[in-house]
Amino acid sequence: SYFRQGKRSDPIILFGLPNTLYSNPGEFDVSAGDSFDEFLKLVCPPRGLDWRKYRRASRRKVMDRIRELGLSDLGEYARYLDANPSESQALPNFLRVTLSRFFREKEVWQSLVTDIVPGLVGRVGSSRPLQVLSIGCCNGEEPYTMALIWKSEIESSFPGAEIRMSALDVDLSCLNRARAGLYSGKTLREVPPHILRDWFVPETSGYRLIQRVRQVVDFRQCDVLKDPLPQNQDLIFGLLP
Repeated sequence: SYFRQGKRSDPIILFGLPNTLYSNPGEFDVSAGDSFDEFLKLVCPPRGLDWRKYRRASRRKVMDRIRELGLSDLGEYARYLDANPSESQALPNFLRVTLSRFFREKEVWQSLVTDIVPGLVGRVGSSRPLQVLSIGCCNGEEPYTMALIWKSEIESSFPGAEIRMSALDVDLSCLNRARAGLYSGKTLREVPPHILRDWFVPETSGYRLIQRVRQVVDFRQCDVLKDPLPQNQDLIFGLLP
């Protein structure tokens, strides 16, 4: 869903908002083999994380990390987090499971094509580039969807108009995958056939987005809970942490 801020000069903001309620961590009995949920209840709230966002989907990544560190179980990893600030800071990366795909939530993208972006371009004109910010960009599917919409649906209708897009994520590995622009499988399942044909190049391991689209997006590492965000944006979309 999306909402508009009140003033005409304010950006239009589109967000998928996760549940941000926190629960009581309670006691975690490391000797009793407590569940992964209990582990999350213990380690997430003190670090400003919502344990409900992660649940089962994150367990595999955390267990892989425990094995990588040579630790025995979740209880030992909880103590390791308390004793090692750098590991604690990296915890969100181990908990996150990035689930995104091109053209996800089609009705929102259709609103962008028919109403929101044309209205913004009409307001900005050719006096400056349209400023767009993607927050929590994961592997780049959402900002690249915006770039594809611009190139295939909007740009030709507004001669002289330009777009400048910044895409932020805290996970450097996600950003590197996004910059490479190589995709396969479920992430492409909602891409219209003509978009796949015209704007992607087939390769052995998937489809690579052509450079003309990739160059629209500037991917940057950013922790939106701590780092300053780009200012003077016309459109902001993504997932809040």
